[in-house]
Amino acid sequence: MAPVEIDHDPSVIPTLKLGGHIVLASSLTALIARTIYRSYLALPPSSATRHRQPLRHDHVKIFTSLALLGLVTAVWFGVNGASLSYRVWAAERGVELPDSFFGDKGALRLGQHPGRFEIIRWLNDTYFYLDNLEIVAEKARYFWWGQQASLTMNSLMPLPENVDILTDKRRAFDSVHKLWFEKIVPQRASNWLPNPGFYIALLLSGYGALFLTPFAANTSSFETVALLSVSLPFAPLLLPYIIPEHWGTTHDHPHEAHPSYTKIFRVISIISSILHIRTTGLALLYNTPENHYYRHSLLRPLEKVHRSNKNRAFTAIERVLGAVGDHPAVGAVGYDVILSELSLGTWAAVRGLDGNEILRVVVPWMNKVGKAGAEVKEELENVTQPTDASPPLRRRRRPRKFTKSQQDAAYAPKVGANGTIPEGDQDEDEDWEVAALTWGVVSAAGLGVGSAGVYDAEITAR
Repeated sequence: MAPVEIDHDPSVIPTLKLGGHIVLASSLTALIARTIYRSYLALPPSSATRHRQPLRHDHVKIFTSLALLGLVTAVWFGVNGASLSYRVWAAERGVELPDSFFGDKGALRLGQHPGRFEIIRWLNDTYFYLDNLEIVAEKARYFWWGQQASLTMNSLMPLPENVDILTDKRRAFDSVHKLWFEKIVPQRASNWLPNPGFYIALLLSGYGALFLTPFAANTSSFETVALLSVSLPFAPLLLPYIIPEHWGTTHDHPHEAHPSYTKIFRVISIISSILHIRTTGLALLYNTPENHYYRHSLLRPLEKVHRSNKNRAFTAIERVLGAVGDHPAVGAVGYDVILSELSLGTWAAVRGLDGNEILRVVVPWMNKVGKAGAEVKEELENVTQPTDASPPLRRRRRPRKFTKSQQDAAYAPKVGANGTIPEGDQDEDEDWEVAALTWGVVSAAGLGVGSAGVYDAEITAR
């Protein structure tokens, strides 16, 4: 007699995980929008001017729109990816697909019937998150997008707590450590910073796991490597709470910690650029077509046509950039990278960050040039001795007589060139040149390098 399969009841834990993810993403988006709105309401006196209030109002609209756009794209690609996964699962197991929502074969109709939406069985049989990660990692043109999303997370985690960057993963961890670590772990001084070597060691571990991810695709070790590549970027956030206090330094002034942060972000920039150049080269190499192809014609059934190198290069670039439309999992990662690039440049413009500080992280030897220029300028100032101009000769003359009408005349303020009275707090608008610089760096060296430069400029500007 053939063995009979025991039909176990499917577990609801995978369904609860997916539902918790949806609730968490929606809650974090609402938290980000609420934080932006509260920041707009609580303007300090220096920002509550007639010029800055409209600017802050526009900034609230911009960043709230970006947050909502990120939520909409995540929902769109999440629904498309889940629908594709469910249809593949139903075809493999002979499950009938629903025709509507509330019909005889409706997806949401109660009871057992053909076309019922078997979400619990589907999530028990399918590793939804792991399958999507493996799809992104199995091809070079897909991993080109996925690696940039991971590199920007590695750049984000070494930031101090007082730097308020509005991203969902960083916000989630900040909420957790406020509820847990601040109650259990003794508090350190506000200017205390761990040794940068610990940050660099953790970052190297995360980069190593990310480097091994495409090699582990379609193997039994992919689950372990994927778990390490996703979890290790959060390790720098735990570092200030788990190492002894004597393994760090308490700075007298917050600006004394800037060289340590610059060192960390330079390491991030160098490693991110190496990984990005490697992945870009492999993606272009694997997607470059052959130098010739065959086509059919009336005179020659198999006509051999040669491609130019320019045509082959443009075809490879088109395949890599167009990979976001191949699968919903790749599209979710790709549009997340595009929105991150847009948000990063907008943040740099609104904050008015220093472009030289961004370039000092992107170009490691730029700081030496700046020091040499400062030393030369200081030497020139010491050598040159300005000569004071001789005071003009003053001749004795009779005092000037003022008439009564001139003394009693009403005060009239000076007007500007356009006939208007200049007001105080002359503020400048956003510096979109810094945004253009940021987008140029991201386009050339990847999102990880651009994020490291912007975050370092944000820290040194405080």
